[in-house]
Amino acid sequence: MSDIDAASLSLAIDELAPNHLKPFLKNALEADNFDFDLNGMILTGEATPERVIIRTSIIKREDSLWLSVVDEVYDFLCTSSAAYKTERSEAGSNAKSIITFVAASLAAKFHIALGVATGFVTLAIIAAFKLTKNAWCTLQASKKSGNDHLPE
Repeated sequence: MSDIDAASLSLAIDELAPNHLKPFLKNALEADNFDFDLNGMILTGEATPERVIIRTSIIKREDSLWLSVVDEVYDFLCTSSAAYKTERSEAGSNAKSIITFVAASLAAKFHIALGVATGFVTLAIIAAFKLTKNAWCTLQASKKSGNDHLPE
């Protein structure tokens, strides 16, 4: 993951992301202050830019599509779980390969189109790249252990 740079992520966006998501993902890559969790939830339909969704209950981690995407990317990048053992060695530090492997897994798991999953995963990978993998992994681990619902 340390070999991934902005240019390889930009190329992955150009080649893998659906056309309507390319400007959004390029903005995420280039912006200095980008709220990945809020924008990820907007992208998955769990929040709106105006934040007018009225919650009638707490959204738990296991019920959130965006947090499931983040958890899947975390599993691939930050753990040595058996789920991605082969894919991890094949992908190495190739952004396109990482996005493709994780997106394919999510598409199958949630029965969504591969292009849709690709956009979600690309956004999560950009977040990890911008913070550095180790910092992102540490942040996600702390969120997973201490926060089982979404912040207000």
